[in-house]
Amino acid sequence: MNIIVDGVAIKFNEMYDTIDPQSLIPKRKWRDIAFSLDIPAEEIEDIDSDIRMHKLSMRNIFILILTSWALAKDENATVGQLIYVLEKENLKSCANRLRRKYGIEILQPKNQFITLHSVSENSSLNLNDEVDSLHQTERQKQFILENLPILVDLLALNVGTLSILIAKGLLTKDDIADLDEIKNERKKNLHFLENILPKKLNFFSALYEAMKITNQTGVLSVLDRFQLKVKN
Repeated sequence: MNIIVDGVAIKFNEMYDTIDPQSLIPKRKWRDIAFSLDIPAEEIEDIDSDIRMHKLSMRNIFILILTSWALAKDENATVGQLIYVLEKENLKSCANRLRRKYGIEILQPKNQFITLHSVSENSSLNLNDEVDSLHQTERQKQFILENLPILVDLLALNVGTLSILIAKGLLTKDDIADLDEIKNERKKNLHFLENILPKKLNFFSALYEAMKITNQTGVLSVLDRFQLKVKN
């Protein structure tokens, strides 16, 4: 299956051969990978239906996942982000094969990516200085975890805030359903901050913007500490 964007063929079959040449990725991992790539919940359900109806192989499932992701995220669907997700899902050997093929070093201080839309068979990196490094993302996740106690107390997940978080891509319908089942407000905040938020792309800046819009100054004051920490 190929996607043609600006005349460039995205050869997902070849990418799968690089990632999993011996077809060793467990089939059950597909949903975790799709979720970590922040593919919309309704598309994940569509993929699930195709799997059950057509008994798809892991190759075909992976191609469906990459196709949905590339179409949904456009230039934000990068090989670097895919490597990051594979590592997160404990598929380090798969991630390393992609690294070697595309010459990407994830832990450089300022990482730069090639997008899925610009991958070709003999691709060389088209460096993009404007993309945040995944190393920075890890620091942001660690900062949120370190400040969970105070953020849990300060965050207000009211109806207005939830609508802004949805608009910012920080919540899906499934996320809302999970939160609705939690009646205790502190536990609800904890679940959002610990289990939902860190899995979203560009979560830190999106959360900061959402808190500004909803005037949650207490949360903003905590998030500002990260900016100061980075500058120092």
